[in-house]
Amino acid sequence: MYVWLSTVKATLAGAECPDCGRFSDRVHDRYQRRLKDLPLAEQGVVIRLVVRRFVCGAADCPRRVFAEPFSRLAARYAR
Repeated sequence: MYVWLSTVKATLAGAECPDCGRFSDRVHDRYQRRLKDLPLAEQGVVIRLVVRRFVCGAADCPRRVFAEPFSRLAARYAR
């Protein structure tokens, strides 16, 4: 059985903090998510999603680090 593997990453420079709404382009780190999609021609499909975590620079924001959203591609915690 073959598996189709595709790597996806964002092209935007940064993201907005979900708590305070401030834009940040300061990358804290990166991690990978593996999403399994429906089979294509009876072959498995795996999407490797490279997610960046950003530092929120607002001093009064309770959230220090947040991950960029991929809400159009996958729900939160989706596998």
